Parts: sequence; C-alpha cells; structure tokens
Amino acid sequence: MPDYDFDSAILGIWRREVTPDALVKCGDRIELYRSLELDPRDARRQLAEVGRTMVGADAS
Repeated sequence: MPDYDFDSAILGIWRREVTPDALVKCGDRIELYRSLELDPRDARRQLAEVGRTMVGADAS
C-alpha cells in the first residue's frame, strides 16, 4: 500500500482502538482502520434504486 499514510492511521488490536505505543503480544491481531469511501446504508440505497442488492455486488 504505497499510497497509504501510516503515520495518521487509526490503530487497533482485536477491535479495540490503541495508541501507536501500545504493547503487542504474540498472537495479537493488529488492525489499521480507515474511513469508508461510501456508507454501507448509502450503498444499499443506490443499489436498490437500480433493482440490485449487496449480495454478489462488486466491492470495488
């Protein structure tokens, strides 16, 4: 992800937001959170307008 700004990323461990200096244990899942490009509710509304659903929709 060469374009991603890791310095401003919101970090988490197992769905819990943490600071960059948080201690990591063996087996922890480290997560990087980013804002959504489109709210899922808005995406469903847009698909419904054209008669489609989220099932099988292209995620990109």
